[in-house]
Amino acid sequence: LLADVASWVTRPMANVAELKNELKEFLRLIIKRAHAVSGMLVLAEGEGFSLVTSCGLAPKDAQRLWEKMPHSLVEDVVRTQARTLLPEELRRQQPAGDSTVFVRGVRSVAGFPALAEGRLVAVFYLGFDNILRSLSAELQTALEAAADILGLVVQRASLREQLAQLTLAGATATDRALPPGRLMVGASAPLIEVYAMIA
Repeated sequence: LLADVASWVTRPMANVAELKNELKEFLRLIIKRAHAVSGMLVLAEGEGFSLVTSCGLAPKDAQRLWEKMPHSLVEDVVRTQARTLLPEELRRQQPAGDSTVFVRGVRSVAGFPALAEGRLVAVFYLGFDNILRSLSAELQTALEAAADILGLVVQRASLREQLAQLTLAGATATDRALPPGRLMVGASAPLIEVYAMIA
């Protein structure tokens, strides 16, 4: 699993848009190695989370499932910072309105938080077709490590996007002072000299 995730990390993900395109592949790898039947991945946005990708579910079904998922399940993952398992017998204890969140064939759900510098940036959920009371120690460790890697990758993409925006904002502010058609970004004294020589 971790070898697959390490290979995935090398894909180009310079910003959040590119990251979102690659998250489906990350989720597919996790589902395959964990022997799950489906999965969803959500990213932190503002005060909440938004569904970014899913596997093993039709997109409309995944969106409907995410919208109906009990807040308690999400909060448990956030609070415990660890996997949450929901065996089938717990389904019977859920309020009637919440029973619709389960997908046919999924009897247990595990959620893993992805952190970056102590901040929750993403969560991935896996659906299993058997009743799980615990994951094997090996799988648990591998999924937690994959979640840690995911957190760093999400943070890296976000920071790169912020840096690009700051660089663009800085370049825009100096556009009036420098000749049009320049090939470099920056407004330091040496660069201004270079542009003066080019002009």
